[in-house]
Amino acid sequence: MNLFCKYLPLMLAVVGAVLPGFHAFGEEDAQVPVRDLQTNRRNFDLGLSALIKLRDARAAEAVVDTAESAGAAASGEDAEKAASPAHGQPILKYRKLPLHTGSVRAPRPGRPSANPLEQLDRRALQDAITRPLEFGAPSLGFQPPDWTEPLRDIEADSMVTDLSTGETLLKDNVRLRLGTMLFRSDAFQYMEEAGHYTATGHVRVQQHESLLMADTLTYTAPEPEVVERTFVLEPGPDEQRFAKRRLSMGRLLAENLHVIEPTREMYAEFVDYDFAAQQGELRNAQGVASVFFYNAEKIRINGPEDAVMNNVWVTTCPLPDPFYRILVKELTIRGSDEVTAHNVRLQLGRFKTPFYVPFWRASADRPYTLDYDSGRRAEIGYYANLGTQVEVSPQVSVGPRVMPTEKEGIGLGGDVYYDFMSKPSSYLFRTKGEAHVLQTTKDRGYGLWRHRYVYDDDLILRMEAEQWSDEEFFKDFFYDEYRNRTTPRTFANVTYRRPDYIATGTVRVNTHSWIEETERLPEATFHLLERPLADRLYAAFDTVTGYNRQKRRGIEGARSVNIARLTYDWEPHPALNITPFYEAEGAWYQRTRDWDDSGSRFSNLVGVTAQTRFHKVYPGFLGFSGFKHVIEPSLTYSYRPSSTLAAEDTPQYDFLDNVYGRSRMEAKISNLFYGRDAETNEVWQVGRISLYQGNDFWNEMRKADDYELELDIRPRPWWGAQMVGEIHHINNDEYMLLEAPVFYKRWFYDAYERLFDSSFNDEADDYNSAYTDFSRLLTQVYYDNTLLGGRVSARLGFAYTDTRGEIYNREILYGMGYRLSDKWGVGFEHIYNLNEGDMRSQTYELRRRFECWESALRFRDRESGFDVDIEFSLVAFPGSAIKF
Repeated sequence: MNLFCKYLPLMLAVVGAVLPGFHAFGEEDAQVPVRDLQTNRRNFDLGLSALIKLRDARAAEAVVDTAESAGAAASGEDAEKAASPAHGQPILKYRKLPLHTGSVRAPRPGRPSANPLEQLDRRALQDAITRPLEFGAPSLGFQPPDWTEPLRDIEADSMVTDLSTGETLLKDNVRLRLGTMLFRSDAFQYMEEAGHYTATGHVRVQQHESLLMADTLTYTAPEPEVVERTFVLEPGPDEQRFAKRRLSMGRLLAENLHVIEPTREMYAEFVDYDFAAQQGELRNAQGVASVFFYNAEKIRINGPEDAVMNNVWVTTCPLPDPFYRILVKELTIRGSDEVTAHNVRLQLGRFKTPFYVPFWRASADRPYTLDYDSGRRAEIGYYANLGTQVEVSPQVSVGPRVMPTEKEGIGLGGDVYYDFMSKPSSYLFRTKGEAHVLQTTKDRGYGLWRHRYVYDDDLILRMEAEQWSDEEFFKDFFYDEYRNRTTPRTFANVTYRRPDYIATGTVRVNTHSWIEETERLPEATFHLLERPLADRLYAAFDTVTGYNRQKRRGIEGARSVNIARLTYDWEPHPALNITPFYEAEGAWYQRTRDWDDSGSRFSNLVGVTAQTRFHKVYPGFLGFSGFKHVIEPSLTYSYRPSSTLAAEDTPQYDFLDNVYGRSRMEAKISNLFYGRDAETNEVWQVGRISLYQGNDFWNEMRKADDYELELDIRPRPWWGAQMVGEIHHINNDEYMLLEAPVFYKRWFYDAYERLFDSSFNDEADDYNSAYTDFSRLLTQVYYDNTLLGGRVSARLGFAYTDTRGEIYNREILYGMGYRLSDKWGVGFEHIYNLNEGDMRSQTYELRRRFECWESALRFRDRESGFDVDIEFSLVAFPGSAIKF
């Protein structure tokens, strides 16, 4: 029995090495089938709760350590004070809430979960394959036994030792405990000299809440001489270290192995694994890894990150007969960033679809290589947009794209992605980018190339080139993306950043006649960041020099603008800050506005800003434990005399050219309200009211008055109200004649716009933008508790725009989404034009969740026509939708 007690821990530790996770299970001795996804998630929740308990325990230990450290340096009373923040005062967590935007959608059926399984770890399946005996979170994993602790509760009906061979055999109901590890089997035998250990019949090993079952487990340790050679460069090991090393270098054979843990479950008919080489083989393996279900006829493990799988299928569907499977003839995993598949086919139910990819390759940054979108757009009719990617190397992937449409012909193109940021041996090291092109048979299309080169953290080169066939192309073909992007741009920019300054160089060309962007051919800038010159006196300097061209206005030429600024930071009182400032500006133009000789301008600006800040804390109510009110008022006066170059002679390239005499007063007051939630102890901005007023006492060009209001109220993160209002008034009576068209032209431009609802020419556009009064109002009330397990999301808004006394839009937006059940969700959104008395936009959506996949039908009717979308997504990946 002494020999048994001495060497059995080797076998137990080897078996325990297959148990990195932990989870509660029953005492079934039978080989249970691989569990379904719901069971897997429930088990993971239990494991997660154990992690939280472990985290809290460690936090408590840290608090004790802090108190002990403080006690070593101070008295006992001081130690109590040092520990009291962690014990007595809750930790405040500030939560920044983004602006609530976006349309109302049908809520996703089912209940939201905090289960980390739903946040997919893309390595889960790879690790389950390449590390079948080591996969799992170390914090939940197998803990090696204490080799100095004796075996406990040893039970066996019989024990026989053959003195001639040194073989010991325990038979019938073998049970024992080593630390927290429980072991049992029908029989257990070992040979001391050979280092050979075998457990047979209903083998069951359990530690904490992890479980392993097998018909047979055989472990063969290497010869002692082999282990001794590994200690050549280390001090002589004691018995425990030697046993550990020998254990880690053995070979394990198993039949009908079944491992169950929180993040995965694995069953294999046969396992042969060499711990020293980290190589092995699995036959007829199946299991669950995170949200993946897989089955493989054979898995060859060639290293800790390399494996080859034959005749494998993968799915996220937990049904016995999955709704879909990805069939792969051979799947190769090399390293942590490369996956290659041969002969890939999609199977729906029992039907093998024609969708077939002979060769497929992906990396860490591009794990998904197929995107499909189809439906109907008002301008192009019914369409399908299909693109695929083939990775030609770990750094480059390319693929074709085809987009047949009902009204605009067939679009053909392709996409390229490249990333050499982590390959020093390449000439393209530290670069990454992408390129896209699409051209239809009706001569419409676009091309886009983006490139980024990062020499180091301070020097970055960015390049972009984009060309559209016409102004409406992107809007017609990609309406949803069009609403959230800029016009096409072609430029190259290099930026160099230092702690004291920033320098840039830019070349930008305008290749579209309908874009008003100014071209830089080229332009260089230098910005000396604000730095102290003396006590409380700061200076900054900016210079912008380059050759500019504005095609629409028909002007071009070289320009240099230089601005120096002095600021004095004065605090006459701790609650009051007064900041006087002076700004001197000098500019030179190669050509003036009427293409005469060159011109220069000198202008200076003087002003002062006074600001303060007050706050007060109030007791809480309505679920809040406390409130803080912060008031930030500020007042600024600035005066700029007339410059040496008249405004009507100055070329207008950008805002740097809008320099003219002005005397202006600006006032702003911000009221910020912070609340601390009584239950979660989170702090967020529950309210904000900002008021702004700017008035010109005198203006050389156009006297203006501006008023702005911003309101944001958020009693809870999931509901609140927002409002933005603005009034801009131009006094045209005295100042219009300096730059505006003559009277009869102004009358004609106004009449033409009222009749045809568009500007007559570019001069009319300039006139409208410079001398037009306008007022705008946007407001909305929103509510969305679906992320908290609720059923309703809703939004009610109003938009109003008045330009020169003419109402351009006065619209109401209202919409609601409702989760009917765990299977169904519906939603709608309307935009009603009060001015015209009709519906400008209507959107309806119906969403249905099935066992393995989720679908949605969306219909949108807008002024130019109607759009239809049908969306399919896997339940395991709700964000990666296939749209029809």
